[in-house]
Amino acid sequence: MAAPSNVNVSYLVLTLFLLVLSQISENKAEVDDPPRIAVVGAGIGGTTCIYYLKELFGKDVSIDVFEKKVVGGRLKTVNIDKHYYEAGGSILHPRNKYMVNFTKILGLRQRDSAPEERMGIWNGTDILFEGSRLPYWTVVKLAWRYGLDIVKINTWIDDLLKDFDRIYEHQQQGYAYSTVEELIHSMSTRLLNMSKIPIAKVFENAGFSDLFVKELVLAAMRMNYGQSTDIHGFVGKSYNHV
Repeated sequence: MAAPSNVNVSYLVLTLFLLVLSQISENKAEVDDPPRIAVVGAGIGGTTCIYYLKELFGKDVSIDVFEKKVVGGRLKTVNIDKHYYEAGGSILHPRNKYMVNFTKILGLRQRDSAPEERMGIWNGTDILFEGSRLPYWTVVKLAWRYGLDIVKINTWIDDLLKDFDRIYEHQQQGYAYSTVEELIHSMSTRLLNMSKIPIAKVFENAGFSDLFVKELVLAAMRMNYGQSTDIHGFVGKSYNHV
């Protein structure tokens, strides 16, 4: 059998070189192409995700958003008789760093409570609690109805927020998680356990009265989530942070 000619060997080497060069060029083009990302849901979580994705990848990133209803999720304002009312999430906790930062970016300012505003709890039939135009008198009325739970709730939430605040440090250090469960567990085992039981059970285990849970906690879940106290504990606790 005749030995391969130098021409054939050179042609083979050149062909292999061109194939390798072509593959490198294709890979480089893939790397240089802006990423295309899909985000499912355009509530506060989805829209926040979009904002930080654009910060991370730049203006050329392509983001497709899939939303079944309307942008904003549980953030909703309704117009009743020419007056606007918050019918969804309406409270931002000052230790929620992302949301506080967004208020600055969007040029929003904190609204002071009007003197004539009063808090109240209505169960659909009866007014269970009605506050006063005098804030200190409202506190007295709350303490009269719910006892020391009114004092206990603040220290209890502050203690939980120490666990929650760890997420900012972890994200600053670039930690990533494969599942939501892993993310919550990185904050604390206590918060992970709360995600597995209803918020009513969380308050019961913490020693809060049944009246406090059925009135104040339920009112908070209705106002901010449109849910009952059957909502799982981690989300229910986050009401006080969001």
